[in-house]
Amino acid sequence: MVNKLCRRYSRITGTDKGYQSIGSFHGENPEFLNGLSEEEYVPPELPFESKIKLESYNENLMPIGGSSRIKESHFMLEKSWTFINHGAFGGALRCADLHALEWRQFQEKQPLRFFDRYLLPQLVYSNRLLSKFIGAEKPTSTVLIPNVTSGMNSVLSGYARQYCKTNECVIVIFNLAYGSVKKMSRVYCGEQNVYEVEITTGQKGPEPVSMQDIKHSFLQTLDVIKKQRGNDILHNSLLILDHVTSNTALKMPVSYLAKTAKEEGMLVLVDGAHGLLNLDLDMEKLANNGVDFYITNAHKWFSSPRGTAIMYCRDLELQESILRQPAIISHGIDDGLFNRFVWDGCRDYTSMLSIPMALDYWEMIGPENVRKSCADILERAIKILSYHWHKDEETLSKCLYAAPEMLSSSMALVRLPDHLSGLAQGEVKTSADAKNIQDFLYINRIEVPIKCIEGHLFVRISCHVYNKPENYVRLANAIMEYLDS
Repeated sequence: MVNKLCRRYSRITGTDKGYQSIGSFHGENPEFLNGLSEEEYVPPELPFESKIKLESYNENLMPIGGSSRIKESHFMLEKSWTFINHGAFGGALRCADLHALEWRQFQEKQPLRFFDRYLLPQLVYSNRLLSKFIGAEKPTSTVLIPNVTSGMNSVLSGYARQYCKTNECVIVIFNLAYGSVKKMSRVYCGEQNVYEVEITTGQKGPEPVSMQDIKHSFLQTLDVIKKQRGNDILHNSLLILDHVTSNTALKMPVSYLAKTAKEEGMLVLVDGAHGLLNLDLDMEKLANNGVDFYITNAHKWFSSPRGTAIMYCRDLELQESILRQPAIISHGIDDGLFNRFVWDGCRDYTSMLSIPMALDYWEMIGPENVRKSCADILERAIKILSYHWHKDEETLSKCLYAAPEMLSSSMALVRLPDHLSGLAQGEVKTSADAKNIQDFLYINRIEVPIKCIEGHLFVRISCHVYNKPENYVRLANAIMEYLDS
């Protein structure tokens, strides 16, 4: 198969002059393979016979969101734990982890054969599959990277080099953004001609944050920036958005915010760490609404083994300017987006090679079925906690940080009972209070984060296909036990 592809590459390009891949790798050039049309592209064959048969998983599939057999058969989570924190570092599918292990074993049988002749075409295949899954029109708009953090570093460092040395720029970011992204912004742009403006938005008393709150705060901030620094200051400035915020589980109105920013000439970067599978992603639609860069992890809701994310950028000029230099420079630096990013040295690439297996699993269930199941579980979980802690199971927004329309299908921030959250006594709680409760839950084998947001305590619940209503009943009772003690 490899020799056939090499000959096909030579025939199409009209060249047969030495190495055609990146560096001194043998085989076809991955940038070339990634750019082939669907009609021209021939997926590579597996170089071994996989022992994983997804058909055998069917008997344990239904009903999702209600069967412990999914957790026991399809994931590797310990049975004794109530695990309702998938949104932190995910939890790999058993089939995907086993497939990564198959690749690892194949790799070690003849490492040079693996890296030199098989790895790069297989990475192209994973990229093309995932690119299609997120609604990218062309696979040349996407590239596999290790995680969202590495992608955000690449974009922010590229932005600083390209725009901030000679121009006065503004970086606009919400106070709800992921903490490390704020730090990146300050490191890369802090000593340049850059002003970071943080949009503050949050709860007003016990009322949940609404879509209108977010939009109003954003428009108000842009007006203030223009009044202080002139109408042209926003041109080529950067807006950083979370698609789903990590701390507060808000699904941000990304399309509206990006479209508004683009009308001002801004560039838009979206941290979509919680996007893949959790949301019905359509990259072309997002790009048409103004999103320039979108980066999402595969190890969270997509449940691949850790080590895979995908970065989207449709604009070729931005690929060659801002994305000109990845976080790690290696052989492919002068040879297009895919080659530039895909090889950053000898590391474990088997997570990326397991993507086809994970994708086959989710396609077998149906991504829409997954999102509907997670949304149903989330709604039931909120009602359970609201009833136990606030004596109300009818009003979804009774104890939420976010209005229902701002919830993703898989996560929510729920306020603890008033005597614990600080609301009843008007207390200002701290992260130390949150840690004490989280440690108590951990001792009782319940894995879920307690968040201190604006001086009040919340629990951030996650809902994946293996979670059941009983998980949230157990959480509710444990919190009441803590309160009584």
